[in-house]
Amino acid sequence: MKDHEILKEDSIFSRHKPEDLALYLIGLHGQTDGYHHKIWVLDQVARILSGAEIRFFQKTFGDGSAEHWFEVGGNGFYNQWRADWFDDYYDEGIPP
Repeated sequence: MKDHEILKEDSIFSRHKPEDLALYLIGLHGQTDGYHHKIWVLDQVARILSGAEIRFFQKTFGDGSAEHWFEVGGNGFYNQWRADWFDDYYDEGIPP
């Protein structure tokens, strides 16, 4: 198996807008048991909707099949929103 970053246009998410990716995360992980996982989903949605950087990845398996996923970073707007509204306390949750 090999993981590597790819361009969005080379991923299965190529035709999707950020709002679509936010809804995808809600559908994929929003029902996962555990408060900390649900908080992570909400944080990822907040990042996406605030225009955070989204990086796309692919894992290629020995049989040639592939799995695609994305990771969401932060940005100035998101960081300022956290600072303005939540001061030093903000729970980013834990990924499922």
